Amino acid sequence: VATMLHASGLEYDNWSLNTDFHCGGYAKFPDYLRAYLDDFEARYGVMLDPVYTGKMMFAIERMSQQGLIAKDKRVVAIHTGGLQGRRGFDLI
Repeated sequence: VATMLHASGLEYDNWSLNTDFHCGGYAKFPDYLRAYLDDFEARYGVMLDPVYTGKMMFAIERMSQQGLIAKDKRVVAIHTGGLQGRRGFDLI
């Protein structure tokens, strides 16, 4: 990403890529992530998929709790709506 930004003449230092929340890899769905999705959906009424958006929201909340995201910062999370992944995990 940094190389592509540089090649385009754009320079930004206000982003990061964190790979700590893959939950074991692509399409891995451990019990703690299932519990998180259940809790998130109960709190906000928003369904998440366990492959992409669920892991993203899990990461954002955990990073905030750990102080890795400052309380006074805004975070933009884009829910792509890809809920078809829920079918493979018997969540629909």
